[in-house]
Amino acid sequence: MRKRTKKSFLRTLLSLPLRYKITIPYLLVATLLVGLAAYQVGRTFSGTLEEQFRGQLSGAALRASEAVVDLEEAHLAILRSLNFTQGVPDAVAARDTETLTNLLYPQILNQQPYYVEVLDPEAQPLLTWHRLDTGFGYQNEPFSDYAQWEIVRKLLARESDQKGNAFIDIVDTSQGEVLYTGRPIIVGEDLAGLLLVGTPLDRVALAVETASIAQIRFYDTQGNLAASSLGDGGGGSLPAGIRAEISQQGDVLPTRKLALGGGDYIEAAAPLYLRGMPTGWYMGVVLGEELVRKAQEPILWRLLPLFGTGILALVGLGVVVAQLIAKPVFKLVRAFQHVQGGNLKIKVEPFADDEIGFLTEGFNQMVVGLRKREFINEMFGRMVSEEVREAVLERRVSLRGEVHQVTVLFTDVRGFTSLSEEMPPGEVVSLLNEFFAIASQAVKEHQGVVNYFGGDSILAVFGAPVSRPEQVSIQQAILAAWDIWEEMVVLNAKRIRDGKPGLCFGVGLNAGEVIAGNIGTKERFTYTVIGDEVNVAARLQGLTRQFPRTPILLPTQYANLVAGETEMAFAPLGEFELKGKSYPIPVSALLGPVTHIPADFDLFPDTQYPAMDAFLACYLYCADFGIETIAKALQVPENTVRKWLYLAFENYEQVIPVLVAEFGLPKRRTSKLKVESPEERRELLSP
Repeated sequence: MRKRTKKSFLRTLLSLPLRYKITIPYLLVATLLVGLAAYQVGRTFSGTLEEQFRGQLSGAALRASEAVVDLEEAHLAILRSLNFTQGVPDAVAARDTETLTNLLYPQILNQQPYYVEVLDPEAQPLLTWHRLDTGFGYQNEPFSDYAQWEIVRKLLARESDQKGNAFIDIVDTSQGEVLYTGRPIIVGEDLAGLLLVGTPLDRVALAVETASIAQIRFYDTQGNLAASSLGDGGGGSLPAGIRAEISQQGDVLPTRKLALGGGDYIEAAAPLYLRGMPTGWYMGVVLGEELVRKAQEPILWRLLPLFGTGILALVGLGVVVAQLIAKPVFKLVRAFQHVQGGNLKIKVEPFADDEIGFLTEGFNQMVVGLRKREFINEMFGRMVSEEVREAVLERRVSLRGEVHQVTVLFTDVRGFTSLSEEMPPGEVVSLLNEFFAIASQAVKEHQGVVNYFGGDSILAVFGAPVSRPEQVSIQQAILAAWDIWEEMVVLNAKRIRDGKPGLCFGVGLNAGEVIAGNIGTKERFTYTVIGDEVNVAARLQGLTRQFPRTPILLPTQYANLVAGETEMAFAPLGEFELKGKSYPIPVSALLGPVTHIPADFDLFPDTQYPAMDAFLACYLYCADFGIETIAKALQVPENTVRKWLYLAFENYEQVIPVLVAEFGLPKRRTSKLKVESPEERRELLSP
């Protein structure tokens, strides 16, 4: 009985209106804490401020160290971008400054480093870009003593540290101290030159200041002040005693007081690390001493009236606030229930311009964000397979620069420029969208990613960002290419039947290692692939112009690799020299699947065209397309189509199972092939 009474009382308390649940705790908590607060505040206030300040210094020092690491990564990212630009190593080796300028200067303008130095193997400058003091544009003013720089000597000696063959060092130049990051440029096994990216040390101090929310000072190995975000970089030093404490590598950073520019500061000093290694330099993190205020011991009798008055004010205010809070909160609760039920069109009008109003606006923004996320998920899902989409959204794959073994599919519409000149803009866009829809759907169904749409072309990737075995990605790309071909034949047949021109296109496939990752700036970037294998796929697509009957080409080595797995037929075309390759590449054409065709099938033995063309003709005929339309869609003579159909009429029992299995043709449509009378066959196929 007693337990039931206690439970009922607790339920009653929890069921009180929100305004009472706000007001009553105001009164109880304020009364209980008044005595303790008056005593405890005075004892802990001063110590708490001091501890907080120390914590702020330590936190700022940690953030400053992280900011230096971020700057290192930014330098390395710029170096990789410049060094891996196609043609740069060869241009450096050839000392071709005009080519180097064309390749590098656009990237430098885009990424805005302060200094870029390109040196030859004798440490002589080939090209330099030094940002102007105005912050806009660059000038070529090479330094005169590159060979004396420690970082240059290490790079020329082909040395490596624990993280690789890149080095970072602070160099004393004629323009002041500069933080340089450099790496060698290798062509084959030979050193072609050096590439260095630098940031003035005073700019480093300002960047670290922004990240750490504290003033930054850099000291050299002798403790002399080298740069400062306080603007006092002309003098000062770090005492030997502080440097000695730093060398002990204790957990507590040594501190000292500074008087600079009429202000009082406290500085915490730490060793400066570059690429995870000590440099002998030091970094000072500075905060204003005005943040520290030593509280005097409060007098109890002076605090009690203040707390008593505060209690009364809190209780009265609590009554008012409870009423103001309850009403908009109830509105938010009801709106939340709508969202929970799937209604993302709900919107709550702010009750007032206060925190509840801010919360209401935040709720509305959250709902808008949910709508956008639903839209993005839907659109992203149209571009990639469900497996890739979920892997990216769950961050199970990295979007930073990585080497992936992929298969690249490049497809392009031939003669689109002249075709678009004869069509209205709206029809051009509609036609392109039909082509893109077919290609995108085929890529998605076979676990690929559409990397980008380039006017009238598409680049798709299989094997990135979700890695797959080479043989699997090649099979997926081949199946996607064939699906595109089949669907485009049907689309062309529809267009030709409607009196519109068809589309000619080509597909180039290639496999190999590429660099995949996000390319661009922090504000705008795209996930893409870079490498010679991409170029080869594009060149093979261009080669399809010579083979309009077989518009899907790939290197013969990959056709042989998957010939027994995909059940696709391939035809070797010979060796071809592709632009950008120093040796000819054996190329094969994809003829189509043989999955559902019996091994002893010889219905179309005399044709010069792939057997799948004959089956496509039969499929289109069953889909109510005329012979003239079929011939134009397949780009074959009308007599050839009539011959195929006549043979299909004679052997429909063999042809129909292939059409049903390979093309998904409904059995009710196969009746058009069941023409048993020879006279009726000839009459149906007569011109």
